[in-house]
Amino acid sequence: MLCLDLDRFKEVNDLFGHAAGDIVLQTLAKAVVGLLDTNQMMARLGGDEFAIILPGIAGPSVAGRVAENILEALRAENRN
Repeated sequence: MLCLDLDRFKEVNDLFGHAAGDIVLQTLAKAVVGLLDTNQMMARLGGDEFAIILPGIAGPSVAGRVAENILEALRAENRN
């Protein structure tokens, strides 16, 4: 399992409103879910906290690669 927390998400809601925050969350979800296999899932735990469930992965190095792929996808999304 990976844990994902968005830095400064409260500031997005406070400065730009909850509608903007919802767009950020939807964009994040699409980017992450697009990288996951069919047996993997992402769940929202709270406002800006997520768990990414990776059943049956081969080991920590694979989890690390998944995490790096997620971070790179989020960086690319941020550039758009």
